Amino acid sequence: MALIISFLAIVIALGALWMASTALKNTEENLQEFSNNILRENEKNRKAMMIEVTKVTKSLVDIKKNANSSTEITNTHSKIIKELQQKVGILELKLEELDQSIPKQFRKVKSVKKTK
Repeated sequence: MALIISFLAIVIALGALWMASTALKNTEENLQEFSNNILRENEKNRKAMMIEVTKVTKSLVDIKKNANSSTEITNTHSKIIKELQQKVGILELKLEELDQSIPKQFRKVKSVKKTK
């Protein structure tokens, strides 16, 4: 009788081990599938983010180029304005000299005054 009970105990234990290994196998497969889904989704999101980062980086480069260009244009315009102001000042001096060089008897209008 002890032999039969021990044989049944061994069969039950082997059955339990088989059921546990099957459950473990199913759990591992489900975990692997779950992990693969997460990895695929993360890779998809990473690619989308890289595309957005590339777009933003390109936009920043364009903005920097435009800012540099605007600064250069402003500097160029400032130089041109200074040059024109100098030339106008020279012309005022030459006009004053010309006005002073005309004899009084030939003048119809009084001398031109500087306007500043």
